[in-house]
Amino acid sequence: MFSDEQRLNLAKAKWRYSGADFSVSDPLFKLIAKRTNDPMRRFGFLISGKVGKAAVRNRSKRYLTECVRDHLEEFPEKFDYIFIAHPEIAKKTHEEICSSVDKILPKVSLLR
Repeated sequence: MFSDEQRLNLAKAKWRYSGADFSVSDPLFKLIAKRTNDPMRRFGFLISGKVGKAAVRNRSKRYLTECVRDHLEEFPEKFDYIFIAHPEIAKKTHEEICSSVDKILPKVSLLR
């Protein structure tokens, strides 16, 4: 799990609907980012009810969280990140989700 400092309170992140500085889409999820003055990088994960029942949503979120945590240092600091899962994520394995995260990392590293 992420520490409290690394978790983004999605209720307070009103910019998730508009005002993001960066966004990139993948078939499994969309990543949006906003620059902040905080030196930390914070992450939030939105898993819609369209993904499936609670067990499927929780598994998908856990897989996505683990993949992001494995590549934590590759995400630039001073940004808040929100991963919005698409329904296709429910059918994917942990390795497939990690490969999708790997694919977007070169685009994210350009934020520095």
